[in-house]
Amino acid sequence: MGNVINFNDKVGNAVVGDNNKVTVNVKQQTKKNKYPTDSLGANNDKTNYISYLITRYHEYKEREVGKEKMNYAIFQSVLKKRFKIGKTRTLYNIPEEKLEELASEIRKRIDGTVLANVKRSKDQFKNYLSYDEYLAETKA
Repeated sequence: MGNVINFNDKVGNAVVGDNNKVTVNVKQQTKKNKYPTDSLGANNDKTNYISYLITRYHEYKEREVGKEKMNYAIFQSVLKKRFKIGKTRTLYNIPEEKLEELASEIRKRIDGTVLANVKRSKDQFKNYLSYDEYLAETKA
């Protein structure tokens, strides 16, 4: 039957001659989703919005306690405990229908910071965007 040539890696421009039979077997890799289909993590817009709010909270809290005293992980730990998320899971495992509840909790925390209170007293710009405003701004 002739010589058999096995390619076990990516093959660019291979030339095989002398009327050899070439069989290329390409394995289809199935992509495993990191998050369940009905979770926040399965929806990029919702994931990004929650991330935006958490970042916003950290920015406001940094102004209050200082960057060197800031513990970024503690806030997400508090949220995970509030929404009963296991230690090996993230906030993005929360079901999509709880987006508003989670976002509301984070917005409440932002509004409770010293910087938010100062801005509110001076009638300055909003502390964060709503989900619809966020989508409009990011899609523009």
